[in-house]
Amino acid sequence: MSTVFLAEGNYDRAIDNIRKAINLEPGVPEYSNNLGATYRKKGQLQEAVKEFMIAIWIKPDFMEAYNNLGNALKDQGKYDKAIKTFKRCIELKPDSAEVFTNLGMVYRKANLDQEAIDAFSQALEINPALALPHLHLALIYLSTEEDNAQALYHLRRTLELDPFLPQAESIRAKIAELEENKER
Repeated sequence: MSTVFLAEGNYDRAIDNIRKAINLEPGVPEYSNNLGATYRKKGQLQEAVKEFMIAIWIKPDFMEAYNNLGNALKDQGKYDKAIKTFKRCIELKPDSAEVFTNLGMVYRKANLDQEAIDAFSQALEINPALALPHLHLALIYLSTEEDNAQALYHLRRTLELDPFLPQAESIRAKIAELEENKER
């Protein structure tokens, strides 16, 4: 039932429902993880972190809770802790393109471009059909102005993989601008 409330954006009712489930069946790590995810959607990051930590305490190899914890720490601006958390996720599931993408996003926030490039490249090695790592690689190359050919490649791949991204029009405009500059 809490998923219905979440879909409706009724976070308080979802939280109440999950708390009831925890009271009826304590010690289920998925409940704490779901509660943390709901708090994160609501913007209550301290509560989210606490619940993810409880889930991990109950089940120390709970990769999804580590991934969610890393995202909450990133949202709080605690990049060093988020990076350590995502690295723990990778130890638990080294073939997760999602985790490498999340790690790359934290590295970007922390202005660690080469580390971000490495993480996004690893995500694409695992799953070449992901648009988000391509988009972030393009943004890094554009911001450093070092390799417009790479930026252009990754922008094109982003649109090929997900032509309906909300940023699709601005991506198309940037591709046109880069192609025009390339011809000069």
